[in-house]
Amino acid sequence: MRRLGAELTSAAAQIATGDRQREADQRYAANLEREAAELTIEVKQLRLRTDVAARAVAAPPIAPAAHALLVKISQEKMANVLVTAVINGKVSSGFTRLFDLTEGEVEQLNAALQGTRARVDEALPPAQRVRVENGYVVIELPAFSAGDGIRDQLLDEFRAILGDARYGALEATKGLESIDRAFEGFGSSARQITISRIPDGRPDGPGFRLMDGRVAAGGSSSAKEVTFTNPTALPAPYAWLAPLLSPLAGLPPPSGRIQLTPSTGR
Repeated sequence: MRRLGAELTSAAAQIATGDRQREADQRYAANLEREAAELTIEVKQLRLRTDVAARAVAAPPIAPAAHALLVKISQEKMANVLVTAVINGKVSSGFTRLFDLTEGEVEQLNAALQGTRARVDEALPPAQRVRVENGYVVIELPAFSAGDGIRDQLLDEFRAILGDARYGALEATKGLESIDRAFEGFGSSARQITISRIPDGRPDGPGFRLMDGRVAAGGSSSAKEVTFTNPTALPAPYAWLAPLLSPLAGLPPPSGRIQLTPSTGR
């Protein structure tokens, strides 16, 4: 009997030892996964810095007349010159002409904007609430802090491609504001997206109107308007909304107004 008890005790000890070993192995594997993820991020950041530096070295000089104008804008901070640098996710034709951008620079800037769009969309937090009110589908999104680093990375790329003179002129002409608008403020404030039906016979109808509103810390609001006809083929950068739009089926035309009242920014 004593022998059987000893054997059972020994077996239990071996099981416990095996459990502890498995737990240790799992912790070790988790640490390896975390270290691999951190190393992947570091490699991506290093590649980005290398690419930006290479672009800065390879950037051709701009025309003297354009350079003189941009230096004057930068130094005197001419209030009557405003530049919309980004329209529909790409650098604008006006920005291209005024800043004497080469075809290669336009391609580089657009690539940077496209990469930023993907990073912003990936960083978006889940919607806080989705509701139907007065003929509107209302989607509320919270602010998020990850956008700060994404914005800094994009501006570093713009500075490397444009050079100091043109980047200074971009700042002086409030061109950075158009970049912020293009990416919905990079998560600096909460957003309230409303979608309503446009009846047949109305301008842009039949279809849907999307209003993407932001509320700044001081309470002022701004909104971006987009129209579309097919909820399953939303325009960029709103494709991620598709799973939330089942209420659009049978949605009546608007019967009232929606107050822009998302929570305050971060």
